[in-house]
Amino acid sequence: MQRFILSALLLFTTTPKTAAQNAAAVIRAERNFAAHALEHGAKSAFLAYTDSSAVSMEGGEYGNALAQWRARPDSKVLLQWGPQFAAASADGITGFTTGPYYMQIPGTDTLLATGQYTTFWLRNSRGEWKYLIDFGIQPNPLPPH
Repeated sequence: MQRFILSALLLFTTTPKTAAQNAAAVIRAERNFAAHALEHGAKSAFLAYTDSSAVSMEGGEYGNALAQWRARPDSKVLLQWGPQFAAASADGITGFTTGPYYMQIPGTDTLLATGQYTTFWLRNSRGEWKYLIDFGIQPNPLPPH
């Protein structure tokens, strides 16, 4: 366990300038992902920003995230989020973001869900940031409406 923690710390160790540049790239990817969701819908955004090897859980089973998103129907629900914290590896290949998310019925102030998300990112050979794992928790479920 100590080796794992040390390895993880070394992975994210870099100079302050490089660390800030790498984290800024991950933050831009997350903000572009969120902007895509507002403009084109959550399904379109997830299909555009999901790595082909990304995994997610649906119905208690892990599976390929792209396949799961392709199978979902389009939805009008607004999904909004933004990073509050981010970090990236020293080589700028991997990173993560975390922050709040909100699901809302369009045209109303009615929130369907709120919580905290975390996204783990990978920069592919074309320089595009794609997520490997994206998940959210809902610590205080909203009352039924």
